Amino acid sequence: MILRPCFCVLFLVVTLVVPKLGTHAAVVFEHVGDNNPATEATPWSLHGVSGLPDSTGKPNWLTTWGSNSNYYRVVGTGPPPEGTSDIEKVFDDQSGWTATAEVQLVAADSFAEASFIPQDGTHQFSIRFFDGLGDDPLGAYAYVNYALIPLGTVDPTDDFHTYQIVLDAKDNTSRADDEVFYYVDGVVEYSILRSIVNPSPDRAELGMFKTGHGFDGTDAVMRHALWRLETGQNPIDPVVPPGGSVTIWNLDGAGLWSTASNWDSNEVPGSSEARVLLGDAITSPASVTVDTEFAVNNVEFDNANSYSVIGTGSINLSANSAATLPGVTVTAGDHRFAIDVKLVDDAMVDVASSSTLSFQTLELEGKTLTQSGLGRLDINGIATGVFGSVIASTGTVGGSGMVGGSLDNQGAIVAPGEEIGILNLADTYLQSSGGTLAIEVAGTGAAGDTNGHDQLSTAGAAMLDGALEVSATGFDGMRGQDYTIAVVTAVSQSGTFSSEPAAGAHLGFGLFAGDGQGGEVVSYDGTAVQFTYLAALEGDSDGDRDVDITDFNSLASNFDPDGNQSGSNGWTTGDFDLDGDIDITDFNALASHFSPGGYAAANAVPEPSAMLLGVLACMGAMIGSCGRKL
Repeated sequence: MILRPCFCVLFLVVTLVVPKLGTHAAVVFEHVGDNNPATEATPWSLHGVSGLPDSTGKPNWLTTWGSNSNYYRVVGTGPPPEGTSDIEKVFDDQSGWTATAEVQLVAADSFAEASFIPQDGTHQFSIRFFDGLGDDPLGAYAYVNYALIPLGTVDPTDDFHTYQIVLDAKDNTSRADDEVFYYVDGVVEYSILRSIVNPSPDRAELGMFKTGHGFDGTDAVMRHALWRLETGQNPIDPVVPPGGSVTIWNLDGAGLWSTASNWDSNEVPGSSEARVLLGDAITSPASVTVDTEFAVNNVEFDNANSYSVIGTGSINLSANSAATLPGVTVTAGDHRFAIDVKLVDDAMVDVASSSTLSFQTLELEGKTLTQSGLGRLDINGIATGVFGSVIASTGTVGGSGMVGGSLDNQGAIVAPGEEIGILNLADTYLQSSGGTLAIEVAGTGAAGDTNGHDQLSTAGAAMLDGALEVSATGFDGMRGQDYTIAVVTAVSQSGTFSSEPAAGAHLGFGLFAGDGQGGEVVSYDGTAVQFTYLAALEGDSDGDRDVDITDFNSLASNFDPDGNQSGSNGWTTGDFDLDGDIDITDFNALASHFSPGGYAAANAVPEPSAMLLGVLACMGAMIGSCGRKL
């Protein structure tokens, strides 16, 4: 029989319930010692037997449960509707929470994994540990949305390491902007918005999980020591890595990055260990001037007022000594880099919902930038360095510049331009089934013109799936005819959008997908994707290429000369001049284009017949009467 090293998981965990929980209260669950958890008072579960301190002197418990799993619930409650327990209140604390575990994988008779799991009844947050003897490589990993994300280069078998999962509750009501941070030995290795973590509704608890079983058919075993879950006004402060403290801009106004007194530490941040916060010091938009080259590990923007980082220098995003990936975080507000930003290592960008980050020039330098968060990332400058790649996982990516490499749209919205514009790629565009290409139309001008339309243009291949969305932001052009625009251009194009606007769908401002008669909306020719739309004549409320009694009835039933329903008035209800009301001006537009036989018939008859004029006059009188009564 072959015996393999097994997991011994040793922790430090906390369990005592302190005073009544409020917005600024602190609640700590803690347990220290080597007593049998089965003999402890609630809220301890009964799945465990005691273990003595090992050679390190750290107390531990040995647990076995089930033929294929070992599970120990440190503290928690069963499934909903048990929503009033102390631990559930902890997870809902508006100040956030921190869960900490001290772990070492020692030796076991099984090949498996161990996981440290805080679970709030809606989401499960997990760190998984592997000894490298199975299918998964040695290390610790955040397990998020069915994917393993490595947490640095830690070896969980070589010593005790401290793992923390920290929830920053920025918006406890909707949780849309709550952010989850994963620390190893005090260093942030990964973060993600709570809103994009797959839900796992089950129960609220802090637990340890072990899968697998011994090769001899016996149950797997694990030991663990001390755990801690704290919440409230002062969550556990992670250890700050050497040289890695956050340097905060403290000047209310514009200034030089290189001036030490502009920073709270009176030191200029300029190394791969530096983490920079451009936060609440400014009370109006301000610029920070970079006049030389600076390396940093992370830049965070957190202010409703906009920061602009400008100058002749550059910011180089570099991994720190703990191999923490560099990145840029936007917690609040709209901010921009108007200087070169270069990737020295693979990097992350996390833009919060309703916020934006704009790069003037983003040099990928052969590296990968992964964009997350629910906000918007714009790339507006022209990259000239070595090709790299941008991975768009969530949120929106746009701009009117050049992405210096490929763009992999895995689940985001790619929206060229900041308004109307062309987003250029130096290499390939790949859109997966979860991705969306969003195109805006403003008129009949060329791609990128303010009165034209958006376009995605790649110097490589375009491989398409997912959705195409088209909307109008206005219309500057001749009405009563079809227009075909190239929404994607590429050296080669393969695949098709699995979702696209339906023929006849109203795009806004009197534009309708297709030709209004069920014709082709989207076409593919191997190097481009073409989109056709009808710019309907005033009066054609349904975009069917005629102006008839159906359109009149729509106008009449929605007649609103005072604009009381301006929020819902629009082209399809008879507001053809789009001024918010539906009045005699809109009726006159309909009357002047009245053509029950279609646009062609209207063009073939220079003037309406006397009979038709009489009908329209009667209609106008009816409308006027209705308006006076209203």
